[in-house]
Amino acid sequence: TASALGDAFSFDTLAAAAGTSLGTLLDALDEASAGGFLREEGSGEYHFSHSLVRETVYAGLSGPRRALLHARIGEGLETLYRANSAAHTGELAHHFLLGGRQLFIL
Repeated sequence: TASALGDAFSFDTLAAAAGTSLGTLLDALDEASAGGFLREEGSGEYHFSHSLVRETVYAGLSGPRRALLHARIGEGLETLYRANSAAHTGELAHHFLLGGRQLFIL
């Protein structure tokens, strides 16, 4: 899921999109950090250690899996950003488009 979010992401964003328990998510982040794949930049901000790491993980996903992840990310972010979704329209549109869903703005 993190690879579909981009080179940098926040814990809150990943948690909204991951669809897993917080404990499981923290375990995965700790393991990826210990392995040198991710680094925490304080206050819940994470970065892949190198863009090639993220790109390799993302490229290893099948097309349908990527679409499913982007759709789930879009839905999670839509909920997370509900109070201020207009400020995140581009990000939401990106994930919904890659997830196979169109975003209509009225």
